[in-house]
Amino acid sequence: MSVGSFGKITFAVSSKKVYSFGNMKRTRTAEWKEHERYNNKPVSEFTGTGLETITLDIQLDVGLGVKPRAEIEKWGDLLESGHHDILVIGGKQVGKYEWKIVNISEDWKNLLNQGELLTADISITLSEYVTDAPKKKESSTKTSKTKKLLSNKKVSASSLKVGGTYKVVTHLTGYYTSMEAKNLKATNRTGKVYPGTYYVFNLANGMVNVTKVKGSPGSWINPGKNK
Repeated sequence: MSVGSFGKITFAVSSKKVYSFGNMKRTRTAEWKEHERYNNKPVSEFTGTGLETITLDIQLDVGLGVKPRAEIEKWGDLLESGHHDILVIGGKQVGKYEWKIVNISEDWKNLLNQGELLTADISITLSEYVTDAPKKKESSTKTSKTKKLLSNKKVSASSLKVGGTYKVVTHLTGYYTSMEAKNLKATNRTGKVYPGTYYVFNLANGMVNVTKVKGSPGSWINPGKNK
């Protein structure tokens, strides 16, 4: 009976072979940014979610129809080749993205005099493999202003004003300074700026500093990439 799979590796249990995992742990994290304020507590801003991780503990036993050393080498080859694939458990895909192998921990338990490995435990750590964010389907009720932003290859910041609002229509990189945003080179990135409506904290060098908290500094973005 099939339990699940990671690419071509199949987890299954039968009368002849038991190759499965136990003690699965899945970790999800949220990303928060703290905006410092004078003589007051920092303002918290939710900026998105981090990469999820999954840990699978696998018992390898010759008595269960498995060749421990061969399976360890198989997982090792996948890690060293940078392999990523979907994880399926119970016939359903786990998560929205593929997964990559980031860590393998091995515990060789019993060996024969000739060095044949009889039993071993391995722990596989997977992390989400994300190449780009899923694109949302555009709504037919978008305003003419938003449509203009989407159609223009470069969005000018000249018509904006400090304290006004600015609509981000795609995922952008946040920069620490306006010149870094202009040159698209960062020594200290401030993270991702997600689609939505922001306040304009500052304008410089044709770049825009956008923030979710009016009056508090946020991230510098390049409006030419907002398309």
